[in-house]
Amino acid sequence: MNLRAPIASELRLVIVGMKASHDLERVGDEATSIARRAIKLSAEPPLKPYIDLPRMASMAQEMLRDASTVFCTSTRPRPWRCASATSRSTTSTASSTAS
Repeated sequence: MNLRAPIASELRLVIVGMKASHDLERVGDEATSIARRAIKLSAEPPLKPYIDLPRMASMAQEMLRDASTVFCTSTRPRPWRCASATSRSTTSTASSTAS
């Protein structure tokens, strides 16, 4: 039937691609619901200035861009960059909820 059997790395790539497509679909669904909520909230006056939102948006875009680059080029990410982005977002969230 098959001219050749798939090797383990090819099967891993297919599985990762399937998982990534599911995760990207979830990201898109969340972005849609956030956008709908933002439209509704834009009619109300802001409770406080949106200082962290632009920075959080750029961090999310950078993380998605890095993930797609890694998947397409098959290069591994630098672990310290991922860890520093995660710690920045955690620190940012903790500081914004404390205020």
